[in-house]
Amino acid sequence: MIYELRTHTIRPGCEQSVADATKLLIEIRGDSCGKLEGCWMPDTGHLNQIKLLWSYPDRNERQRLREELSNNERWTNEYLPLITQFVSSFEIQVLEPVVPFNPPTNEGNVYTIRSFQTVPGQVWDWVTMFQEILPVREKYSKNVGGWVSDASNPDEVFLMYAYPSIDELIECNRKMLADPDWINFVTESSKLLQHRSLTVLSPTSSSPMK
Repeated sequence: MIYELRTHTIRPGCEQSVADATKLLIEIRGDSCGKLEGCWMPDTGHLNQIKLLWSYPDRNERQRLREELSNNERWTNEYLPLITQFVSSFEIQVLEPVVPFNPPTNEGNVYTIRSFQTVPGQVWDWVTMFQEILPVREKYSKNVGGWVSDASNPDEVFLMYAYPSIDELIECNRKMLADPDWINFVTESSKLLQHRSLTVLSPTSSSPMK
């Protein structure tokens, strides 16, 4: 599988219009042009955005389906003119999975997406360290997925987690900071990093992951 994380930066005040337009997006595309795995709006950081995660069988199929979608009249005549009224920029990250994709089956979750920018050429060393510590990390919160960027920035890793609530997110972080194995991982793996960030996300009403 290959994944695509799309980030739409929205003109301030148009956030709800874009969330509503996602319903039309799903109606037109369905699962016939990649599968929409989730759709979220940030609660921290750059607030006027929407993030959509799509999955495809492989890179060649992604390209074929995108070309097919460009010939869909409803896509070109209905959705694109609608969405471009509200969106100031689009960013696409093509992502290669490095840990199993495991979306939650329950609803009412809060999500986080964490990005880790490594020293050039060190991304796979960092990924190996994370894969080894993953059983420890999973004691505290549910892993949704982990990916390495395959396009614009080859030294960036994305990790997504789900939590029942913000309070559970805070409690998870508190517990991890008391775990010596996790602290050792953070200390050692941080030597390979240049930057890291965290965004808290809430699913939209039309998101498959709730």
